[in-house]
Amino acid sequence: MNKQDINKTKISTGLIRALLFFLVGSSFLQAETFKERLLSDQRTFYGKQNLLLLTATLGAGAVLSHTRADQEVRYWYQSDMRSGSSDEFAKMAKPFGDGKVMLPVYLGAFALKYMPTNKILQSVSLWGEYSLRMILVGAPPV
Repeated sequence: MNKQDINKTKISTGLIRALLFFLVGSSFLQAETFKERLLSDQRTFYGKQNLLLLTATLGAGAVLSHTRADQEVRYWYQSDMRSGSSDEFAKMAKPFGDGKVMLPVYLGAFALKYMPTNKILQSVSLWGEYSLRMILVGAPPV
C-alpha cells in the first residue's frame, strides 16, 4: 500500500468515526432512542445467558479444532464443495463484508429516516439502523 492509499484510508476511517460519533451523540438525529435501543441490544447480547451459550459454543469449537474432525471438514470443503464458481461468488460477495464499503451504506440508509415519509425509505432506514446497531454491539469482541 503506497502513501496515497494510506492517507485515503485514514481519511475514510476518520469520516466514518465522525459520522458514528455524530449519529450516537446528536439530539438532532433522535439519538436518545437510538442510544436506548443500542444499550438494550448490548444488555441482551452481553447478558448472562448469551455469554454462557457463547462460552459453551467456543469451548466446543476449541475442543473440535484439535481433533481429526476439523481436518476432515476442511478436506471435505476443499475437495467436494469449493469450485471455480464458489470462488467467483466469494470474490463478488467480499466487498459486502468490508466495513469501509458498508458502513457508509448503513449510515446513508439510516439517514433516509429524515427524508419525506415513504414506506420504502422508512424500511431501508430501519435496515440501516439495525445494521449499525449490529456492528456497534458485535464489534467490541472482534
